[in-house]
Amino acid sequence: MGNACNVVYAVQFVKDHVDDAKEVAAALAVPTECVLGLSAAESGWGRDWNVTKVADNGQPAKNFFSLQGSDKSPLANGSVLSGKGTRLSAFPSYKASAQSFAKQYGALVKGKKTPEEFVRALVPRFNTGNAKTGGNPNFVSDTVNVIKTTRTRMDCK
Repeated sequence: MGNACNVVYAVQFVKDHVDDAKEVAAALAVPTECVLGLSAAESGWGRDWNVTKVADNGQPAKNFFSLQGSDKSPLANGSVLSGKGTRLSAFPSYKASAQSFAKQYGALVKGKKTPEEFVRALVPRFNTGNAKTGGNPNFVSDTVNVIKTTRTRMDCK
């Protein structure tokens, strides 16, 4: 555990959101760390602009999964404009963001038992894995590593 437990903001992120992630993960029959880890990867452990930037509803965007679709996404209560001009959804809470992810992508990941299976199931719909189409070519390896680190951080005191 050592070093992973020394990153205070990341450990706090896990503590703050593990219960909501556990609920969504149970509904998808996936390990909790997969849902929680994906949100950590997509939100920079809750510190990126897609979580903190003020949305058109006057509140922080709280989009922990980088979900596109503006205020039309399930459970969204507003939208926020990205630096690339894309409208991302805004949510009232982590739980609403996680539930929206499950509604939009749950069928892809349902029942996936390992981080590798979970993340690979998200390509190409969630992230293409191709830089030419706006995806992260390291999406699978990067996200699997964050999920594994998240699992470790779930055991931090």
